[in-house]
Amino acid sequence: MPRAGEGPSRAAYEAQVGRLPTSIATRVVFLGAVWGERANLYASAHCFALGARKASFSILLLEGLASGLRVAALPGEGTARAGDHWSLAELAQSDTPEAYAAALERALAPADQTYLADARAMARRYDWGRIVPRIRDVYGEALAARLMS
Repeated sequence: MPRAGEGPSRAAYEAQVGRLPTSIATRVVFLGAVWGERANLYASAHCFALGARKASFSILLLEGLASGLRVAALPGEGTARAGDHWSLAELAQSDTPEAYAAALERALAPADQTYLADARAMARRYDWGRIVPRIRDVYGEALAARLMS
C-alpha cells in the first residue's frame, strides 16, 4: 500500500503505521514526492485515497478519476461547494477514522462501466486543454476592461 506525497505530517503518519499490526504495517510504503511515477501508481491501485482536508478543487481527484479509480476522500474545506467533480468521490461523512474507513470500503468496491465512463468524462471536462483557453479569456477580458477605463 504505497503512500505518496511529502509534507509536515509524514513523521506522524509513519508513527501511526508503526503502531499497526506487523501484517499491515509491512505493507505500507512511504514513497515521498512522486512525479513521473504517478501513472504507474494509478495503474497499480485499487482505489485512490485522498486524505487532504483542504482540497476545494483537487487535481489529484481528477487524476484518480481519469485513471478510472474510485476515490475516497475526507470532507475538506470546500469539497461541498467545489463543483460537480466531487459527486463521483466517496466522501466520508465526517473526518473520523471510522467515517474515512467506510468511505474507503465503498471506494474499494469494483467500479462498473458506467462509473468508469462518468469518471473519465468528468476528468475530460477539466482537462488543461479546455481550462487554459477559458483562463486566458478571463484574463483577456480583464485586461481589455482595464485598458478601456
